[in-house]
Amino acid sequence: MQIEDKTNISSFENLKDVNKQAEVKRKQLESSKVKTNKTTNVNNSDKVDISQDAYKTNEMVNTLKEMPDIRYDKVDALKRDIDSGNYNVEGKMVADKIMKDISEGKY
Repeated sequence: MQIEDKTNISSFENLKDVNKQAEVKRKQLESSKVKTNKTTNVNNSDKVDISQDAYKTNEMVNTLKEMPDIRYDKVDALKRDIDSGNYNVEGKMVADKIMKDISEGKY
C-alpha cells in the first residue's frame, strides 16, 4: 500500500511568507498611527516667557528709533566753530582716518 502525500509543502511555505508580509505591514501601520497620534496631540496652552534683558533691549531699541538720525545739536556746534575759525583739523589726521577706514573695508 502506498500513501500519497496530498499536502503541498511549497504552498505552506508561500502561506508563511504571506503571513510574514502581513505582519510587517500591520506593524508599519501601527507605528504610523502612533506617530500620527503623537503629532495630533498638541498642547493648546503654549506659553512664552520673555526675560528682563529682552524687555530692556526692546526699550533701548524703541528709544533709538525715536532719536533723529542727525544730531542737530552737534551739527550746529560744528558750524559755529567753523564759522568762527575755532575748528581746526590736521590734514594728516583726516588722511590717517581715511586710510584706516579703507584698510578695515569700510569704503
